[in-house]
Amino acid sequence: MISAYVLGKVEPNQEKKVVTGLKSIKGIKKAEITFGQYDFVAEVEAKDEIELKSILVDKVRLVSGIAATMTLIANNGRSA
Repeated sequence: MISAYVLGKVEPNQEKKVVTGLKSIKGIKKAEITFGQYDFVAEVEAKDEIELKSILVDKVRLVSGIAATMTLIANNGRSA
């Protein structure tokens, strides 16, 4: 299992729409509106890196209203 966190910026007044869209994607475990440099954070879980890439590229990027994202892949207890 691989986990990642997606931080994102959205177009003006699109936060609720974007987070609702993210929550409908299989593999998105949690999505929340945030304050600060990024407008949302989403937690993603996938069985492997191939599935993670598919979720990010084929689904998250297609959510209308997202202007930019940054993905952080979790270490999941692996040694550094």
